[in-house]
Amino acid sequence: MVFVFSYSRTDIFYRKLSGAELTSNVLRSPPERKQLVRLGWHTHVLELHGFIFFGTANAILNELQSRLRASLPLQYLIIDFRRVTGVDSSAAFCFTRILYLADSLNFTVILSSLSPQLKQQMLHNGIQPNEKSLNFASDLDRALSWCEDALLESDSGPQENLALPLQLLAKGFKRKQIRLLKSYLQKSTLKSKELLVRQGEASDSVYFVESGQVSIYLQTGNTHPVRLQTICIGTMVGEVGYCLNVPRTATVVADTDTVVYRLTKNSMQAIQKEEPLLAESIKDLMLRVIAERLVTSNRQLLDSSR
Repeated sequence: MVFVFSYSRTDIFYRKLSGAELTSNVLRSPPERKQLVRLGWHTHVLELHGFIFFGTANAILNELQSRLRASLPLQYLIIDFRRVTGVDSSAAFCFTRILYLADSLNFTVILSSLSPQLKQQMLHNGIQPNEKSLNFASDLDRALSWCEDALLESDSGPQENLALPLQLLAKGFKRKQIRLLKSYLQKSTLKSKELLVRQGEASDSVYFVESGQVSIYLQTGNTHPVRLQTICIGTMVGEVGYCLNVPRTATVVADTDTVVYRLTKNSMQAIQKEEPLLAESIKDLMLRVIAERLVTSNRQLLDSSR
């Protein structure tokens, strides 16, 4: 009894953050990033740690009720289990109560980073995903990106895809440069789950993403590929190996039906001769993309070390 009382007073929360403070690794456009700074407060993230039983799980319910009493905005509640060592069956009642509140008050709970054993335990206790109030996510990053997509769509409706020329115009390219660049590009349409580039292959081109979405995966040893980042419209992929003249450093796969434009090294050399200023603009864009990816990688390393 002394152990139970003492452990129930242990802080179960590793971190408590909003979706404005903690964002996914999806590389979004500047307007979308501004939207998420405003909308992110509607997402509440609870990262748990340690062993969870009724005494400690009740703290999650208390945290939620405190937020609701304060009338703070809540559309999505992410509960992350990456640092959880185990969950006692007695904790199921608290999670059931949380789902009851989600159903009643119209918010969605996302349980992320559940181990196969924990996931099976949740399902056994009747805690099952449904369209209205509960989702499972394989990790915290996917939970965050799912919430961000939903918030952006509810705020302004489905995003209209801009054609590549308009995307480049917004990045400072001149109309004459865009017309010339398009004459050197090769258009490709990818189906969902289709491979764009494979890690280790020769880096002979870079791709502009006009519409859709792709994800970048790193294969290390015999483990499952690790998702490094998700890329939306208006940016490029394949720039690292292209710039450094080394084999592809990662694999890129289409998440949805996607349209890309390929720029080969031979075409880039031709542009360099015909319009040097355009070639410099393309190189500047590549450097900006690499810098953004580096910032994201640094944040990932910082989060994983905490």
